[in-house]
Amino acid sequence: MSSKQKQKHPLIPPSEATRTTRPHHNDVLCGRGGTINDHPGNKQYRMMVDNKKRVYLSARFKREKRLIATGIVEQIRNLNPPGRFLMREGKNSSTWFDIGDVKAREKVSQALRENALAVRKEMEAEYAEKKKREAREEAIAAGKDPEEAVRLFMKNLDSGKKGSKKPLLPGKPIH
Repeated sequence: MSSKQKQKHPLIPPSEATRTTRPHHNDVLCGRGGTINDHPGNKQYRMMVDNKKRVYLSARFKREKRLIATGIVEQIRNLNPPGRFLMREGKNSSTWFDIGDVKAREKVSQALRENALAVRKEMEAEYAEKKKREAREEAIAAGKDPEEAVRLFMKNLDSGKKGSKKPLLPGKPIH
């Protein structure tokens, strides 16, 4: 079966039919605490989120962000066995229910936004390093002083930041 023919799961609403007392290794458990953080499905989920976080934070439009979050929900749902986003029925209950795709996407979107400021700063620092390296290489190729080229780049970068709220990268500006 080609990737275009691959069966997508239907939109899953929260329902009575999705209750379980036995979460499996692909399930994402909603809630807090060590037991939930250590669950294999949650570890796998966090890795998926971390792999898409930079793309999500660079997205310019809400639609793009929604598609990224939906993609992670679908990845979980398409695992074998299919992953579910489960919430405990009550504080001391042993019954879990699937929260459905809408709530799952909201959960994923929130996870993608966590530590956004630190990730954006890291992305901008990497971008600035890349640009410094390029300025150095261009100066060497032109027979000019590479350190002077970097100083000039940094001066332009600093003057651009002072007069503008525009970020180096797409997304929200860093303050």
